[in-house]
Amino acid sequence: MRMKQFMSQKLDLVNVTDLEQIRKVNLFKIVTVDQKEIYMCDSFTVQDLLGDEYTFMSCAISGNSQTFNNEYVRPMFEFENPNFMFNQYLLGKNLDYALITHYEMQFESEDGLDGLLLATSVWQVYQVSGISTKITLRLRAISDCPNTTIPPRAYYAPEFSSVNS
Repeated sequence: MRMKQFMSQKLDLVNVTDLEQIRKVNLFKIVTVDQKEIYMCDSFTVQDLLGDEYTFMSCAISGNSQTFNNEYVRPMFEFENPNFMFNQYLLGKNLDYALITHYEMQFESEDGLDGLLLATSVWQVYQVSGISTKITLRLRAISDCPNTTIPPRAYYAPEFSSVNS
């Protein structure tokens, strides 16, 4: 009986195509060692979220899944470096041991107004592993940073930007 009722209803394709997909958006707040804050969003610019503006920038976090054994999670955070605008933070070593807060949110539209917070995680920069037009940072959980005794390999800027012979 139910199947016959379902088959008798017509599917309105006009209304089906007008449905909007709910978007999952990643917001990142970086607090440097000298307490400067950098705000990024991976999908669109979010205006006035708790008084801050998260600008659209190509950025992603990978490897932050949980494990079932006692392995430490070491995610990678990559973001673009347009016109080398973040090199001042790297050369001043202000991104070393900076805190990155990752907000996973859900927005119904791209206006960035009505958002629902899904998850929050806080990471600390462990190592700057790549610098070019894209910056790659290795992260650690804050709880396992005190257990380190040996520092990782670090990037040291050359003393001379170019050598002429």
